[in-house]
Amino acid sequence: MTDPKSSIDTQTPVVLSPAPEHAKDFVPISILDRALAGWWLVVLLTLAGSLTAWFIHFLQPPLYDAQAVIAGSINFSQTGVLPELELDYALNSLGHVIESTSVQEKTLAEAQARQIQLGSYQFRPSIERKATMERNATRWIMRVRHTDPQVAADLVNVWAEVAFQHITTAHAHALRAQSLQNYLNSLETCLIRAQTPAIGSIPCATTDPTMIQNEMARINAEMGTEVTASQGLVASLVFNFEQRASVPNQPARYGLNSMLLAGSLIGFLMGVWAVQTSLPARLARLRRRA
Repeated sequence: MTDPKSSIDTQTPVVLSPAPEHAKDFVPISILDRALAGWWLVVLLTLAGSLTAWFIHFLQPPLYDAQAVIAGSINFSQTGVLPELELDYALNSLGHVIESTSVQEKTLAEAQARQIQLGSYQFRPSIERKATMERNATRWIMRVRHTDPQVAADLVNVWAEVAFQHITTAHAHALRAQSLQNYLNSLETCLIRAQTPAIGSIPCATTDPTMIQNEMARINAEMGTEVTASQGLVASLVFNFEQRASVPNQPARYGLNSMLLAGSLIGFLMGVWAVQTSLPARLARLRRRA
């Protein structure tokens, strides 16, 4: 019987081969040292990347930016001091109407009726947003970008006009809903008084509980319709068409800074890669061989 100890002792020892050159650990300080040694190439490729990005950007057709503004606020004499959340909701509801689908569709239809040359223009295309809006405090700034400055100004003005009309109509429904709510509150008071008669006259059109309840049901239904038509606007909202767009004189170079930064970064990385792979020395050797 073989002794297990002798079997272990007689095993061939395992010899670890050294790691290949390409499997060495990643040492950032070494890469930095080599990049500094070949700084001229890194700088050259970084500048080349920036110039390439600048050239590509200016090959694109220029876009002109036209702006119109609709401002809104709250009549605090009606509401008193509002919490910040409610104030934001009231002002954001104005923006929801401005960018609603119905406003966009009516804007495009009105632009076509005025023979504004839009081509395949859309408010929110999948790739590039040419019509945008943003809130600045209580002001909603509407922007339209187009290669034709006149079209940009005309279109954003049509958008603002259509939006203002929709806001005016929706706000009228909000006022009507508030009036109906006040009337409904009075009916509830009349119903309570009719069920619990008090001394003296009752200032209501009728004291019949059934008639009051029927009227309340009718007012509830009408108020629901008005609330829906108000599109979320509150009755205390105050708004105005603050600024119409003028025809822009200079194109707006959107994305130039981003493209320059991206081009510089790509050029920098290519420069570091070229230094690490000794690309200049390899090219010199190939040139001598040729």
